[in-house]
Amino acid sequence: MTFAAAFLRTLALAFWFGGGLSTFLATSAVFRRAPDRKVAGDLAGAILARTGLARSVAVALLVIAIALGARGGAVDLGIACAALQGLAVVADLLTRKARREAGGTIDALPPGDPLRRRFAALHGVAMLVLLLQVLAAGIGLALTNDAHGDPNIFFYMGWWQLAAHEALVIEAKPPECEYWNFQLNNVWMESLDYRYLPVSTNKHTTRYRSDGSFRIVISAENRGFANWMDTGSHQRGTMGLRWIKASDHPQPSARVALLSDLEPD
Repeated sequence: MTFAAAFLRTLALAFWFGGGLSTFLATSAVFRRAPDRKVAGDLAGAILARTGLARSVAVALLVIAIALGARGGAVDLGIACAALQGLAVVADLLTRKARREAGGTIDALPPGDPLRRRFAALHGVAMLVLLLQVLAAGIGLALTNDAHGDPNIFFYMGWWQLAAHEALVIEAKPPECEYWNFQLNNVWMESLDYRYLPVSTNKHTTRYRSDGSFRIVISAENRGFANWMDTGSHQRGTMGLRWIKASDHPQPSARVALLSDLEPD
């Protein structure tokens, strides 16, 4: 995925998340502070119109991002947000129409009036769509993996804790990529002592199986493992694996095993 595609995808999700959340909070505050419900309705309508325009722009941003190659779960959630935006526009138009038919405010209508019930239902739909959009966009932002900066880098982080007789076994088949590497860290995410211990491996130094996959074994002692990572007397810590400019992002597997149960390479 190119930087432009990742940037536009994330920007679209941010528009939906931030715009939806601010709309919900602002309209709630307006109805609490406005002198009467007609004024509150006018102000809330203006807020919805402005933020709705920004959220509609997000649809165009997402379309461009997809055209530039954006893919993945975050994009799927962005498509869901775009569909919800279409519903939001329709609900807003119908709500405005009902309000105009009521003379600008529904407060004068009796509780059982069909127009009042229709307005309340449309308003409820609009708020539900808004909240669903915020939820979908928030999850999408969490899935973008952009916390590590460069969108060409797909990063996995993990925590490990092992007894002396245990080993952590990590297995994967690397994708077509420019580079990949694995690093064993302490609890502060600092590399263990790479000067004296084998605590990292990469695309060029790893020993692969015949099918192109690898097995990394993390333990306190090496019992003939080709890609052994030394815990360096640590009982717990963190670890990181990253694919750089990869064609896809296969999920590595990880399991704790007894050292005595592992076959040497």
